[in-house]
Amino acid sequence: MSICNKIKFNNDMVCVGDLRFKISLYTRSIVAPNMLANQATEFTEDFTLLGNFWSAIKIVDGIKLFDNISLNKDNPTHLFYIRYKQGITQENWLKYNSYNYKILKVENLSERSKFLKLYCAISGEEAKDGSKI
Repeated sequence: MSICNKIKFNNDMVCVGDLRFKISLYTRSIVAPNMLANQATEFTEDFTLLGNFWSAIKIVDGIKLFDNISLNKDNPTHLFYIRYKQGITQENWLKYNSYNYKILKVENLSERSKFLKLYCAISGEEAKDGSKI
């Protein structure tokens, strides 16, 4: 007689009514300086809006800020749940309440392509130069 070990599944449940917070997703590109025009020699960031989405938000870890700039950029601080959108990756950025969030991991909940779970780390205030990478 064989013995079975039951595997417990983590069922992340999201209802459409939970999506109450408006967030913005951006694609970030690095723009090289124009050396011939004798302009600034620093690379600049260019954010292109992918769209605004309704989201559910869960805080998973405390936030360590110094002068409104995050000190914990490698550990997720927030989970954002949004409706499924193809093409969202760790290369995208998220903005909510004038804070930038780095997307660390994207999970397709239950592989059903209905909702995405975004593991994000708060980067800091949008107006602060240190919150940009």
